[in-house]
Amino acid sequence: MAAAPNGDEYTTDDRPYRVFSLAPPTLLEITEVLQNGMQPLFQRLNVDVASCPYLSTAPYNLAGVGLCGNTSITELLPLQIPIPWNQRTRDIRNILTTNCRDSFVIGTSYSTKPRMPYYGHLIMNATYRAPMDIRNECRLIFAERRNGQTKIEKLTDPNQMICNNKARFFISEGREGLVIRVRAKGRKTINTDIITSMQTVLYEKYCRENKVIGN
Repeated sequence: MAAAPNGDEYTTDDRPYRVFSLAPPTLLEITEVLQNGMQPLFQRLNVDVASCPYLSTAPYNLAGVGLCGNTSITELLPLQIPIPWNQRTRDIRNILTTNCRDSFVIGTSYSTKPRMPYYGHLIMNATYRAPMDIRNECRLIFAERRNGQTKIEKLTDPNQMICNNKARFFISEGREGLVIRVRAKGRKTINTDIITSMQTVLYEKYCRENKVIGN
């Protein structure tokens, strides 16, 4: 969903989203930031650049094999017409088939399904290859009404790629590439974990800049 995906023109000028202009730092820069920032938190720490694992296999189970190629952050635009909450939806399949060519989409939004009287949390995970090759591996997380238990439902039907208009996605061509690898052992404080530590260090470094680091 960048300005000219894969060298092909858009099939429509009606684009219900905006694309964020990004200035991502280099992998080597992020590696240095993480190594220096997390070093005091762990007994052993090594941050380096490595080939991305095959993301469509366990334990990742994503629809695409990688996160590289024509990357962008896309946010859906709000609907400007007064309609009930459960009709304020966007069809991701329609957006993909009319706005881009090869895409791997991950991100989060809210969604519902027939006879579901509230929104659930939608985990977007899908690939699209023109003209109509769609692989939907999304998940819908919601609480069952009768007992309040959390349920995770896998969505595989391309017709179920419906979300509300509050959504932000990471878009790429799903190609293999390089990623940052973090290996840490021996927490020095009981409340330290790798994910929170990475997020904190990166936020402290880049909080005043519009940069997408990944996760």
